[in-house]
Amino acid sequence: MTTQTDTVMAPDSGDFSQKPTEQFISNKKDLLYEQVGNIDFDVDFDFNLRGSGYNKMIDLANPILLLALRLKKAHRIEDVQGLYERVKNEVTAITEEMKNLQYDSAVQLSFRYCLCTFIDEMVMSTKWGMHSIWAQRSLLAKFHNETWGGEKFYSILKRIMLEPEKYKELLEFIYLCLALGYRGRYAQQAVGVEKIQELITTLHDLLREQRGEVLKKPFKINLYKKDYSFKRSISLWKVSLSVFIILVVVYISYSISLDEISQNVINNIEFILK
Repeated sequence: MTTQTDTVMAPDSGDFSQKPTEQFISNKKDLLYEQVGNIDFDVDFDFNLRGSGYNKMIDLANPILLLALRLKKAHRIEDVQGLYERVKNEVTAITEEMKNLQYDSAVQLSFRYCLCTFIDEMVMSTKWGMHSIWAQRSLLAKFHNETWGGEKFYSILKRIMLEPEKYKELLEFIYLCLALGYRGRYAQQAVGVEKIQELITTLHDLLREQRGEVLKKPFKINLYKKDYSFKRSISLWKVSLSVFIILVVVYISYSISLDEISQNVINNIEFILK
């Protein structure tokens, strides 16, 4: 089991030195995978769309990252309040699992901070999200008492890049967030896309130094044999394929040029979710 015992402090982020807030879920069925508006989930908390365990942080985050991408494409969500509660509970469950994996408390908080910021940005990029509970009480506000994480996200990244060997899992998670479209403070900048690409390239080179050559062991995606089809146009094979593409691009394609990696991720996801 992978453990982290060192503490990482993000610049100007004193809250990361604190112990994670204890939040427990009394009923696991209140998590994701239930029907929420136009999106169907399975009520079994054990259902997962996870990889091989090469990066446990990404394993934990995969289902909710995929959900965030789908929400960004959604034109309307009928029960936003219900969706918000279930996403909030899922983040709490991930926090519990991070603690069980014995990651350092500051690493747990950094991971959760970036995860909440990513989800919030995906939701707030939609019209329904801007006029919903998310605008009044974002996940970042709920878990970290902050209204916008576009700056600190990159402060965390800058800090952990100084010690890539210790924090490679967190670096890979942030790399994935950037490859999947997170922008933060660069969203409104004229040269924002170029800066993001430069950062992704730098991260790619840094991570390849840590991970070495392309992994030879194939990655598997575990799915329960149930009907997880959607009432609308998104079916199980599309969900499976989208997760597979994300894992393949992020984990296995380190030897491919970064421009091709980031572009293929975005193009494939947009094609699948149309």
